Amino acid sequence: MGCIPTKTLVGSAKGIHTARRGAEFGFRATGVEADWPRIRARKNEVVSTIVAGLMRGLQRYSNLTLVRGWASPGGMRCSRPSG
Repeated sequence: MGCIPTKTLVGSAKGIHTARRGAEFGFRATGVEADWPRIRARKNEVVSTIVAGLMRGLQRYSNLTLVRGWASPGGMRCSRPSG
C-alpha cells in the first residue's frame, strides 16, 4: 500500500543507498549523490504515466461519471471533494 509518488521516491532512495554500499555487492561506486531535480522529474513522469493509463481505462465505462479534483479522507468509505 502507499501512494505512487512516495513509492517512486523510496525507489530512488534505495538505489542511492545500494550504490553507496557497492563494496558489499562487489563493485566500486564513488561520488554517488542525489540529483533532486532528476529524482523529482522521474517521480512526475511515473505519476503522469500511471494517471494517463488510469484515465484511458476509466473512459471505457459509459456509466461512470468522472469527477476530477482534490479530495481528503472522510471516513472508512468516503472522501470529501474540495473545490
